[in-house]
Amino acid sequence: MSPLRIFAAFLACALTTLGSPILPSQDTPLETFTNLISRSSQTVNNPLSLTQNLFSTQILAKSPGGQVVFDQTLPFAFGDPSIQALVLQGSLALNGIGATSILGPSLLSSVLVSEGSSVVTSPTGSREDQFLVGDGTTTLFGPGVVTIGELVCQSFAITGAGAIPGASYGVPSGCSGGTLYSVGDNETNYNTWEHYLTTNFQNVTTTETFRTTEVYLLQAQDSGSLSAVPEPGTLGMFIACIPILLTLRSRRKN
Repeated sequence: MSPLRIFAAFLACALTTLGSPILPSQDTPLETFTNLISRSSQTVNNPLSLTQNLFSTQILAKSPGGQVVFDQTLPFAFGDPSIQALVLQGSLALNGIGATSILGPSLLSSVLVSEGSSVVTSPTGSREDQFLVGDGTTTLFGPGVVTIGELVCQSFAITGAGAIPGASYGVPSGCSGGTLYSVGDNETNYNTWEHYLTTNFQNVTTTETFRTTEVYLLQAQDSGSLSAVPEPGTLGMFIACIPILLTLRSRRKN
């Protein structure tokens, strides 16, 4: 073969080699790194208790004969200025019928009843913590399949030192989502699983409601009308003076 043909063959071989990718041997170890992220949330309740007191106060004013001349009710306790104003109005109503002596206000009845309870929930804030699941990174020598991508989980249980964010202890449950990754033969995959736990804080306030119902009475002791009968002292003085008047009259005749 001539030198020219030898050179041409060598050039063609070199061009063919440069235009084709050099594939690794199937026996060459391959390392891959993947990630799996899961998320879940939990709620922490802060229980609170409140008591709500309601009132209903009735003011009655009665004449000496028992007739009601004033009757008013307001949704306040007896010591409230509005109730004291009713007491004054009841007293004036009795004064209006001529009463000058009034007893009370006297407590006739007092009843305390429960009107039920209510629950109100109010958010107070949230916090997100990051944890490593299990040992953090799992190693798989292919062939095999691992889950990568993002999962949504119903709950996340902390165990051992996992109470500290970033610790390598935790077990998610009820997870869905993610994608499958095939680990090839002679491939080593390192899959890191991180979990993000959102904690929502809220106040749960239970309110117990009670109502106190009270009735007070203003009782007139007299009607205030003038008596037509002379007072006992005046009548006695008149009778005692009769003999003296008769004596004076007989002396004038003599």
